[in-house]
Amino acid sequence: MQPPESPSTALAAPRAPTTRTDATPTTWLPAGLASASGGDVMSDLRARAGHRSRFAHVAAIAIIVGFHVAGLLPAGHMAITLALLVAVAASVGILPARAQVDPDAGRTIAALQGGTAVTGILVAMHGLVEGHAILMTLYMLALMMSPSPWNGRNLGWLAAYAMVGDLVVFAAQHEARLARMPLELEALRWLALGLMLAALTAAISRFIEAYRRLVHTNEQLVEAAATIQSLVTRDELTGVFNRRRLVEVLDAEAARRERHDVPLAVCLLDLDHFKRVNDTLGHAAGDAVLRECARAIERSRRPTDVFGRYGGEEFMLVLPHEDVAGARQVAERMRATIAGLSFPGLPADWRVTVSVGVAGHARGTHWQDMVNRADAALYRAKAGGRDRVAVDA
Repeated sequence: MQPPESPSTALAAPRAPTTRTDATPTTWLPAGLASASGGDVMSDLRARAGHRSRFAHVAAIAIIVGFHVAGLLPAGHMAITLALLVAVAASVGILPARAQVDPDAGRTIAALQGGTAVTGILVAMHGLVEGHAILMTLYMLALMMSPSPWNGRNLGWLAAYAMVGDLVVFAAQHEARLARMPLELEALRWLALGLMLAALTAAISRFIEAYRRLVHTNEQLVEAAATIQSLVTRDELTGVFNRRRLVEVLDAEAARRERHDVPLAVCLLDLDHFKRVNDTLGHAAGDAVLRECARAIERSRRPTDVFGRYGGEEFMLVLPHEDVAGARQVAERMRATIAGLSFPGLPADWRVTVSVGVAGHARGTHWQDMVNRADAALYRAKAGGRDRVAVDA
């Protein structure tokens, strides 16, 4: 850049560049946090609940059909029960998407599914001649049929509905039931059912609350990991990747180049006469120039390219799958981008320019050799008058 003949006021600092994620994933995070997120944990919870729901449906249907085959359940009662259970199974697909949009609506749908399943079980119990001892197992399966993470209130209401429904079934069958079992034993059975449902409700509620706390903690860990990742891999001044991250990318891309024989090139970009900016206008103005230039290149780069600050006023653009000819075109575009920038408070005769050195990776060599050759090309661009691109010979 050409300095003015007289000092000017410091540049207004443009806003920091917007950070963007490059195509190459980071690998330094622990495996569990590198890919996890709060949404991933909730998806896992819904997937596990879906498996539980399918198991409950299959088990309940098998028991109901088994009662019919054994001659204990009339065909009509079996048909109604199976129809209700199939209806619950058919509605399972509605819940996950709806619960994501409206959790309250999701819990309501879950309560309706559970209530429908319990109603089917009550119909089956009404038709049973023998086998009421299996009632507790069927109720437990009904509680599991919704893929929703239940809350304690819904579970409590569903358990109460099951208890009241059981009394209604007993009232409808009391003559036949009392002929086989004394009233005292029926009362004990009903109390045992109530205790079992209460214990199950409490256990599931505690589990769900613990799981939700785990989800919240996991979200906080993921956010903290993302913050640490940004601090470790981002340049504090410009917001683009720092030298450490560029070295990681070069290691990975050079290894890929050796394995698959795909092209790899780098561009080294150095702001012309940058020292004179700091000396003439001050470091605040120099920082503003660095930020705005980094922001312009970051905004202009392709999604597959990786851009960062290599040191001082020098930046690097890593170009995976690009040969030297293509890299030169990219470098010319970046050079023109910088030359077209304007800075508030900068005198009209002050031009910010950049010199660029381009080199490609040679198989069987370390990537540092490519960077050294790009640096030598950059030196030739400087010696040739600046504001130009030079390619490694």
